[in-house]
Amino acid sequence: MKAYKPKTSNSSIALRYALMSLCLSSVCHAVIFDHLSDKISYDRRSMLIILFNIVSVGMMSLFSVFAEKVENKHTGVRLSALLTVLGYYLPTDFGIDLKVVLLGLGSACFYAFASSSILSRSQGKSREIGLLLGGSGIGIACASFAGFAGHFFAPLLMIFAIPSDKYENAPENGTKTVFYEQKTAEKVPFLHLSLLFLPLAYLFLSYEFSSFHFTWNVYFKTQFQLLLMMGLGRAIGGFISDLIGRVTTVAASAFGGTLLIFFCSDDKRLSLLGLFLLSMSLAPTVTAFTRLMPKHPAFSFAIMSASSYLGQTLSLFIGFKDISMLLVSASLIMIVISAEMPFLTGSEKTEVYENEDD
Repeated sequence: MKAYKPKTSNSSIALRYALMSLCLSSVCHAVIFDHLSDKISYDRRSMLIILFNIVSVGMMSLFSVFAEKVENKHTGVRLSALLTVLGYYLPTDFGIDLKVVLLGLGSACFYAFASSSILSRSQGKSREIGLLLGGSGIGIACASFAGFAGHFFAPLLMIFAIPSDKYENAPENGTKTVFYEQKTAEKVPFLHLSLLFLPLAYLFLSYEFSSFHFTWNVYFKTQFQLLLMMGLGRAIGGFISDLIGRVTTVAASAFGGTLLIFFCSDDKRLSLLGLFLLSMSLAPTVTAFTRLMPKHPAFSFAIMSASSYLGQTLSLFIGFKDISMLLVSASLIMIVISAEMPFLTGSEKTEVYENEDD
């Protein structure tokens, strides 16, 4: 029997990281919201959620510094799987806080190295990062539907982490490589404003998602449907963006999703469709920000993740009004258009280098 050899392509590793994202987010969510429910109070669970998010989001920026300097990103992905599994199987007698910290470190390490690996090879496309974001959303949906999902996904996380990532050595083996020459920071007009406004737009979009309240959402099955549609929207939005363009995708998804939720929030099917459409704008927005910092893909993803968490936190302190959806969506569309303008005017050059033997 021949040994398994993973494909040396970006699509295969992106799909594997998407499945690992699903497994990791499901494991972390299941532990905090289900496995520890009999051992902690509601107040302590709230504090553990805050602890997990602070460790996961805060440490991601630190891990991203190492991720961008390591040639084989899969080494960090394997480390993240180890930390997550340790946190999952660590007995509560050793400390519940330690258990949650290990899960947070595993999450931070995984998304730093996985996003660095995917975004550095994506060539400006959104489908791979969309799969990563979608996997995270679908994983949380699975764990919210059934807490025992963690028992199923924890072993899968280890299995997916075992095969090595050979894609870095592909150019040495004579395969074709496509290089995209992007504008430097000095040549992109209003770069600093775009670097500020894109995370801000992502923050308000996350604030909007966290503030939605539907009268028909009264059961764990409806909560599962909400999270599932948001996860699917993230994943499919990346593919749609590569087909019709980031600006068109963000404009259509933000406009269509906002109108459906604004006028049809009492209708379950139309609300789910609106959430699906609105979620399609997340992956193109992340890609738009990453293109402004092509040398720091992991750090770019960490900034957008921090913006998303701040948006969720903001929803706890500031009440959300439905009319704000229109302002948030309009702002998101304008900011993404302004950030994409330098790349829409022929500033991006493509050069294809082929091995002479091909």
